[in-house]
Amino acid sequence: MGAFPNITSRSLIPKLMGGGVPYTASPVTYWRQTIRASDLSSTAATVTAVGTVGAIADGNFVLDFHDREGTLVDQITVPVGGGDPPDEAGLAEDIADAVTVAAGGGGDLEGYVSATSSDAENFTVAFVAGQTLTVSVNSEPTPSITIEHLAEIVLSELDPNRAFPRNVYREVDPYVRVTEAWAAGTVVTVDDNGVASSDVLVQAPLDALGAQETASASTLGGTAATETDWDPVVLLELGDDASPTAGVFELLVPLSPILTPEPLP
Repeated sequence: MGAFPNITSRSLIPKLMGGGVPYTASPVTYWRQTIRASDLSSTAATVTAVGTVGAIADGNFVLDFHDREGTLVDQITVPVGGGDPPDEAGLAEDIADAVTVAAGGGGDLEGYVSATSSDAENFTVAFVAGQTLTVSVNSEPTPSITIEHLAEIVLSELDPNRAFPRNVYREVDPYVRVTEAWAAGTVVTVDDNGVASSDVLVQAPLDALGAQETASASTLGGTAATETDWDPVVLLELGDDASPTAGVFELLVPLSPILTPEPLP
């Protein structure tokens, strides 16, 4: 019997090709999904802006909200003075409250914002799926507010015809291949949708071409596992621009089909 290329011992085939001795073999293949910067406008994507208030001073803090074309959608002004608000946490809360007002009752952000919140000196603005806005600081009394944008794309919603197959062995060392560089500092984490501590890749860089692999023993990507219903989601750290115009990468996850019935969790 000739050699079998690219195989891994996983599933039991009782009598392979008519032989009388059990042989364990299952071919390794790759599940692939391509993610483009333009996918951030898909309804499979949700973008969140997270702001941190580093310091406050009397005056007006002004934030701009731009759409993907760079058009100003709204401008939020939050004043500070006379001890109101009293500290950074109070300003973060006032900013979240001002965005909430602008997102309701016919405000300019209505239809864009799905939720706002604040926690200590941080405020968060979550946008409606597919309605990506970039938040930036227009002016402030002191250079104190920093804003980062995060995006989550559920890949089974991005392309339902290419959903990750069920009941397979997810092999070790998934990776991404960057074919068009993203903005400097952009990184991606890959998780199981809705499952805590399920990362198989952590902060793989996307600003350089080629294969980028960050799986290790500290991630689930360093261990093979049976996946009965894995729903991969990519988490992008986009920095100060939620609407990049360039960037393409391919996610590759090695897997082996389960060729014979085995007990599954």
